[in-house]
Amino acid sequence: MPELLSIRQISLEFADLARRSPIERPSAPLARDPGIHQSDILRWIAINKTGKMKYGERLEEDYPWRMALGNMWEEFYFSLRPDYIWQPGERVVDGVALNADGLGEWEDEVALIDTKCTERKVCSTLEGWLESWITEHAARAYLYCYGPRVFVWPVMHYRGDYAGSGPLAVEYVARFSDFEVESTWTMIQRWKDEARKALGHIGGKVCDWCGKWIEEGTEHEPNGPCEDCTLIPF
Repeated sequence: MPELLSIRQISLEFADLARRSPIERPSAPLARDPGIHQSDILRWIAINKTGKMKYGERLEEDYPWRMALGNMWEEFYFSLRPDYIWQPGERVVDGVALNADGLGEWEDEVALIDTKCTERKVCSTLEGWLESWITEHAARAYLYCYGPRVFVWPVMHYRGDYAGSGPLAVEYVARFSDFEVESTWTMIQRWKDEARKALGHIGGKVCDWCGKWIEEGTEHEPNGPCEDCTLIPF
């Protein structure tokens, strides 16, 4: 388990809104590396190797409106933090692509920033926040490829404390050890080729609903309401 550095609520006053700094958005979405991304590999490992996810289980970002809320929170947050670098650029390391939300500092240490917008309840412990296996290992992968060891999650809990609080923004900060970071990257490297094949980069495709590998030239009936095995039904 990484070292907890801080859990604090992010306050917002009306005066803060006037101090926002416009962020420079690209005229079109930035092109992503056509190869495999760490998020794809980690999801495949979670389903097929660790049992941390089930076939057909969807993450919050798989729902268009939830992803849209996440994008809005990301841009809003970085407009409040002009001292941070928003979207520092894609990295491709050992054939795996990653895209960090931002780079900044936490108490004079360089830190990676990854905003989240979730319906999960506010967490009082780091263990609670890192119940998500993918959240922890994605952070470790980012740290391996970008260099820092401190990770900051500014999280918008849009259902707050589940007790009528309304939305609450909380910042979770942790420091990971070299061993934690390197062990995750070793795991990714171990399974990336098998994941690449299973995810359709080589010799077939995967059904995003049921998670099953479909060899080229074979038919497949998905275990769900999707009409096409390459699409998640919305």
